[in-house]
Amino acid sequence: MPKRNEEGEAGDLTNLMQALLITELARAGVGQVEIRKIAGCGMNRVNQIAKQVERERKRVVKATTLAKIEKKLDTIIRLSGRLGHS
Repeated sequence: MPKRNEEGEAGDLTNLMQALLITELARAGVGQVEIRKIAGCGMNRVNQIAKQVERERKRVVKATTLAKIEKKLDTIIRLSGRLGHS
């Protein structure tokens, strides 16, 4: 039976926790230089994760904006239908 590599597992957990910290700080709007200082890692790692957070934020904002526009158009169509029947 293979022996578990406890150091490797601890390293994986550390990397995961660091990535979560970077993600949450990026979502909160903290600058990348400050994130690097807080997380204690290189700018490349911060930049990679922060880019993904920004892409996801833009995707969510775009979807929300489209949903709002669609709702307003539905309201306009519904109201114009009422005006046509008056």
